[in-house]
Amino acid sequence: MKIALLLCALCLVPLEGTILFVKRGMSAKINCGVHIRNQNVEWTFGDKRSLIVRLNGKTGASNKGKFPNIHVKRSGEHLEIPNVGVGDLGSYICKVDHTEYSHRLYIIEASVSPSGDVPLGSAASLHCQTSGDPKPQVEWLRPGGGSAPSSGQVQLSSVTLEDAGIWTCRISKDKETLHQETVSLRVQSLRPTVPPSTPRDLSVSRCPHCGTNLQPGQTEGGKVGGSPKDGSPLWGLSLWVWLAAGAGGLVLILLVVLVILVRRRNRRMKRRVHKMRTTRQPLKPNEYCHCNSAVLRPPQGRPRDKTKPVAKQQR
Repeated sequence: MKIALLLCALCLVPLEGTILFVKRGMSAKINCGVHIRNQNVEWTFGDKRSLIVRLNGKTGASNKGKFPNIHVKRSGEHLEIPNVGVGDLGSYICKVDHTEYSHRLYIIEASVSPSGDVPLGSAASLHCQTSGDPKPQVEWLRPGGGSAPSSGQVQLSSVTLEDAGIWTCRISKDKETLHQETVSLRVQSLRPTVPPSTPRDLSVSRCPHCGTNLQPGQTEGGKVGGSPKDGSPLWGLSLWVWLAAGAGGLVLILLVVLVILVRRRNRRMKRRVHKMRTTRQPLKPNEYCHCNSAVLRPPQGRPRDKTKPVAKQQR
């Protein structure tokens, strides 16, 4: 008997489901927590169990409550809440047959002030706040690691470069992390501003001692300033720029000369070919080659046999 009462009590206690944290104005999707297939489903809201929708798994008939902005899937497996506001916060209970699953919805807001670049040494503050009951634990984690002692708000009186980076707002319950929200703190370092140098007038410079006018780029004593030998740029350009310009000009001149020579050569070849075509005439009959027939004729008569001298006999 006691076991039956215990099981009945467990059936009446809703099982803890998911805890959702969404930003204000965003949409939220809450799953029932179990796969539903041809089963009776009932969604309720708040501690008063206000009816959202009741679905009959066999017939498919539905009975909706006074929550027109909440959309429920046809099977009742999950519901969607668009444009979440303060009135949507609380508990949502999904009852499938005789089993209940309890879910809770919170609104989270994390921000940094000022929102833009914070000058080095100025003040800044970070805010992290949750709306909903019961209140969870809120703490800030620094960019380099470690927690900042706060109850959802961090005040930085003098911002340093170590404070720049990603700050994390961690929501936890019983040392269990439920949600994390991040914000970025950008610190602008102050660099000394160098006044723009006024351009030097090189057109005419005056010698304060001799009272004579100098030529452009010429200093006192008759020396021309800005020569590459003393390391100063000539006319505002470095030595490498002048070398590159000179090499480029030399290559351009060589290319022009080569093009001119090639064009002249082609013209001479065309003239020579044209002259050979215009001056060439057919050969006359008496200008053809006559071979010496005597050389090719075979010898006439029998060739004489050369008798060898008879050697004298010795007596």
